[in-house]
Amino acid sequence: MSTALNTLSLKISTGGTWLELEGGAYELTANTFAQVQQSWRKVEAESPLYDGTYQTHATKGNVMETVEIRVRADNLPQLYALVETIVRAFEQPTYLLVKEVGGYAETWTCFTAEYSIDIGHVHLHTAMATLSFQVPRLP
Repeated sequence: MSTALNTLSLKISTGGTWLELEGGAYELTANTFAQVQQSWRKVEAESPLYDGTYQTHATKGNVMETVEIRVRADNLPQLYALVETIVRAFEQPTYLLVKEVGGYAETWTCFTAEYSIDIGHVHLHTAMATLSFQVPRLP
């Protein structure tokens, strides 16, 4: 039995249940996990006697992950309900996100995400929306 490495699934914890973000009305786009941003908290020292600045300590800050989801529905009320469900999940103060690629799973502790919603006139006619989240997670 072989497991394809290109299979990706993602689920988010929502108050004791899990919301699958791939399949059914939800589809992960190619931009999901396309960029990862790592920040650092640094302690630096300077001296009037020596040139430059010296780093004395560095600790990883939170990682910023990109998650982009396309939502499809049969009608606009259903679309707005599906969008609201996903937005509420990513607005939680703390939640778990499970990413599985080819049978390998990672579980991350995440925090309230920044997001944008695209429901342009073309999307309105097809009852479709694209949601883009910037998800901060522990390193």
